[in-house]
Amino acid sequence: MTSARRSGALLAALLVALLRGGASAPQPAAATAADVPADSSATDLPFGALTSFLMGAHLLARDDPAGALPYLDYAHRVAPLDQPIADVYVATLLTLARRDEAIAVLTAMAAARPSERGVHTRLASVLADAQRWDEALAAISAARQAGDNGLDVRLLEAEVLARAGRTAQAIDAYRLATVAGAWQNEQAVLMLGALLAEAGRANELPELWREALGANPNASRVREVALGGLAQMGRDTEVIAIAAQGDSLLEGASVATQTHAAIEGGDVEATGAEPDFSWMAQAAKLIVQHGGAQRAIAALEQRRQAGSLSTEGEMWLARLLLHEERWDDGVGVLRAVLNKRPELARARLLLGETLISRGEMQEAEAQLRSAVALAPNDPACLVALVRALALQAGHTGAAAARGSAQWAELARLTSLAGGLVSSDDARGLMILGYALRGLDDLEGAARHFEAASRLPGVRRESLLQLAACQEARESYQEAIATLETLRREFPDDPTVANSLGYLLAERGVELGRAEALVQEALARQPDNPHYVDSLGWVAFQSGDFPKAFDLLVRAANDAPDEPEILEHLARTLWALGRSDEAVTVVRRALSAGGEPKRLQALLRQFQAGGVEP
Repeated sequence: MTSARRSGALLAALLVALLRGGASAPQPAAATAADVPADSSATDLPFGALTSFLMGAHLLARDDPAGALPYLDYAHRVAPLDQPIADVYVATLLTLARRDEAIAVLTAMAAARPSERGVHTRLASVLADAQRWDEALAAISAARQAGDNGLDVRLLEAEVLARAGRTAQAIDAYRLATVAGAWQNEQAVLMLGALLAEAGRANELPELWREALGANPNASRVREVALGGLAQMGRDTEVIAIAAQGDSLLEGASVATQTHAAIEGGDVEATGAEPDFSWMAQAAKLIVQHGGAQRAIAALEQRRQAGSLSTEGEMWLARLLLHEERWDDGVGVLRAVLNKRPELARARLLLGETLISRGEMQEAEAQLRSAVALAPNDPACLVALVRALALQAGHTGAAAARGSAQWAELARLTSLAGGLVSSDDARGLMILGYALRGLDDLEGAARHFEAASRLPGVRRESLLQLAACQEARESYQEAIATLETLRREFPDDPTVANSLGYLLAERGVELGRAEALVQEALARQPDNPHYVDSLGWVAFQSGDFPKAFDLLVRAANDAPDEPEILEHLARTLWALGRSDEAVTVVRRALSAGGEPKRLQALLRQFQAGGVEP
């Protein structure tokens, strides 16, 4: 702690004590010309030490240490051995960065009262802040001679030695302090650990952490440092054991809180979700960082086989197994967890999302519905269920007829999740955006994609989807502006180049630039049928129907079930006078899931032999 902070805290405590009558009042004395500070006039100061001291205290209370100093200086001169006056005076000098004067006052007090314990340690602390190490250590020695050899003095000595760069002596001093009870001081333990590492004695750290946590199991900062250090050393078994001990303490505290609430008649809300923090989760992450998932899995599995792995540990084991694509093993662990704890919403959530990735949609939906029932206000569970229902409805939700029960439920859940999902949940915002787009709520989808675009990791995809929503609602200038932004931010991205080129072609503007953009995309991915389709559409919009036909046939051969490509080919066939073939291709586009309203209108026009809409 710096001298300024110490002085501020001391000052406040002293003033409170004085005003409550906790400090002895100095006896007033008549002032003489010699007593008056050089920078003050006699008429500015009261005559008694106590009166002057109280005036200084009043100014300090008004946050005016500079104004208070002359009064405190005067009071100290009149009563130089009064401890409350000296302490407040020193604190004020330190606040005003007049450290040498503060040292002089404390030195005089220590000389006048050698048996006074507190004055020596106060002097040592201020001397240490002035980096006058030997004098600080001498003051600590004087404190011991005065009978003050408690834990605070030992820790102060260790701190001074450490700051002076006398590492070996500081380590010994901290060790002696631990014997005197410093295990309860996390900062001291952490400092000792840092000094051991600095001295090349890292091999002593595991024993230090073990002792510290044995003496003070609630030392969370020590536990955190111990986990990181042991993981870096590859001592995974110890990492898991220390994490398990931490989680057992958290679990005990949670049970105690719930029991107290029950006794008091309180209502402990059952959300079905696990606590946000877990030492086992921290341990698994650290082991992964320092050695890979396999080491973490091995450590967790060893503890699980011994029957001593917590539920949260099993959850992390499942996550790691799934991350390593050991699907059956991961699902097996999750099912075992749910057999023991069927009320855990997050376990059902993880199982449901895993089953989605395996295509087992029916059970995935059932697990996610159970998760939502257990934790109705957990946005992660709601978003996952929305995703499952949207996928089953044809990913975009278009397969659910507007007004049907399926459509209504998806709309209700999406709205509910939208009110709970965090503004920094990129994945949740994207999923809800896709679902709303499938529900034909283009405004809502655009809002979610725009919100997601402010977050790292999904900006490109979210802006592409935002542009698609803007185009679908015929806000073409907004869509072009969004794609121009993407073009500036991702100048080498072929998808961005193709999207902008296609939209320009669709609008029939800047066709030369549109062709250049699509050609740029094709140069990077020459076999991409969507890019070939875009180039064919540029040719169509330019009136070069034979070229458009060749390109669109090539695109349709590579993507025979893509309705938009088929629609472009049908329009080109019609433009070339091949009406029967155009009708056939439109029907193929409809069968492939193309937009029914537009394609039905196009089919009627082609069958009637009218002008293409």
